[in-house]
Amino acid sequence: MKRTASAAFLLLFAFALLPARAQQQPASVPIQGTVYSLKTKPASLDLLTGVGMALRLMHITTPPSARIESVGAAAPLSALKRGDIVRVQCHWSGKELVADRIEKVVVR
Repeated sequence: MKRTASAAFLLLFAFALLPARAQQQPASVPIQGTVYSLKTKPASLDLLTGVGMALRLMHITTPPSARIESVGAAAPLSALKRGDIVRVQCHWSGKELVADRIEKVVVR
């Protein structure tokens, strides 16, 4: 009887862990796209990503701690403008993307 009860408990415990592991998000999400719009209050930007029929508009919140680089040097968020190509390292915070680092890509 004890053996059946412990096996049932272990089985239920294993099934309880499966959904928790499946819902974990990757630590860092890399996104590359074109700046579609930029807001300073609250700091956020919308990126146009994808190609052709797979175009997406992604909203990314930018906290004051986010590093913003342009040509290898630190820059303010206002240095970016519509049409700039950027690489963004971000993470999920609840239901929104939060930028950790934004790098302006220089087109040659």
